[in-house]
Amino acid sequence: MVLKRLGVQNFDTALALAEQKLKKNPNDVNALWIKCEAAQFNGDIRESLSALSKLLEVATNQHASNKEMAAIKAEEGLMLVYTKHQMPAAKAIKNSLLLNPNAPEAPLLMALTAWQDATGDPIVHYDKYIASVHDVDGYISKAHYLFVMGKGEAAKKLLAEAEKKYPQSPFVNYERAYFCITTSDAQNAEKYADLAEQKLAFGGSIYADIANRYKKDGKTDKQLAALRKLAQYCPRPESFTALAQALQESGKVDEANKVKQRITGAKSQKLAK
Repeated sequence: MVLKRLGVQNFDTALALAEQKLKKNPNDVNALWIKCEAAQFNGDIRESLSALSKLLEVATNQHASNKEMAAIKAEEGLMLVYTKHQMPAAKAIKNSLLLNPNAPEAPLLMALTAWQDATGDPIVHYDKYIASVHDVDGYISKAHYLFVMGKGEAAKKLLAEAEKKYPQSPFVNYERAYFCITTSDAQNAEKYADLAEQKLAFGGSIYADIANRYKKDGKTDKQLAALRKLAQYCPRPESFTALAQALQESGKVDEANKVKQRITGAKSQKLAK
C-alpha cells in the first residue's frame, strides 16, 4: 500500500534511490517509508522496524500532518501484529484511527481492531474496505481472517476470486502458500510460492518455512531444493547459513563449503549498503 501511495513502480530502482537519499539525508521521510517496506518484503523484520522507528522519530520532529502520522501509526500497528506484539499493536492502530478516521485504510484497521477486541464483526469492515478501495489487500486480509476462524473453503474461494481480478498480484499466491504451510502441505506451498516469485522480483523468505515443513516430513531433497530457492530469492547471510548447514548435514560437504563462501560475500554486500 505504501509503495503504491508513493508511486513506486520499479522496486529495485526505488530502493537504490532511497538508500542514496538516506546517505545524503537520514531524515528523508519518503526514503524511510520505502526502506521500511522493502525490508519487510525481504523478510528482514528487524531492519524494517528500525526504519519505521526512525520514520516515527523524524515525522514527529518535523510536525507531520495528522494524515501522515496516521499512516505511519497504521504501518506500525500492522508490523506489531505481524510480530505478535498484540497490545502495542492495538494501541498504534487505535491512535491511527483517532488521527485520521476517514483514511482509505480505516475499515481495514477497524476490522483488525474488531477481531482483536471481539467488539464487532470484522467481516463488515473487510467488506466495506473491499467495496471502497479497489485493490487486492482487502481480499487477502478477509481471506486470512476466514482461514484463521476455521472457514478454509470460504477463504480459498475468496482468494480465487481475487486472483481473477488481480492476476498480476503475487500476494494472493503467497497467502495460499501460507494456508498450505499451516495445513502441512509443503508441496502445494512451494507451488504457490513459485507462482508468486514469477510475479515478484524480491522476497522469498517463505521458502524457509517450506523447507522446515519438508524437513519435518523427512523429505531431505525437497528441503534442500526449497533452501536453494531461499538463497536465490532472499540472498541474505541467514539464507546461505541455513542452506550450508542443511547441505553439511546431508553429506554434501563440497557444495556446503561453496555456499559458506557466499555468506561472507552477502555480509560484505549488506555492510556496503
